Amino acid sequence: MAKKQEHRIQYMRPSQIKAEIEKFPAAYLPVGPIEWHGPHLAMGTDPVNAEAAIIEVAKRIGGVVMPTVFMGS
Repeated sequence: MAKKQEHRIQYMRPSQIKAEIEKFPAAYLPVGPIEWHGPHLAMGTDPVNAEAAIIEVAKRIGGVVMPTVFMGS
């Protein structure tokens, strides 16, 4: 079984980051607000969804994903 490729920079070693940037020179910064969506969703739903989406982009086309920024609203 092949090991899955990691794109989240906080889990990568410097050599992995360098190799990924050489393949596709992009760094993504997921950002989302902490806001109320009602009692049925967590307050951090938007940044969590932004992170999941950009991780999928990095898997498909390359680059590294910076740690998600959770912003107040």
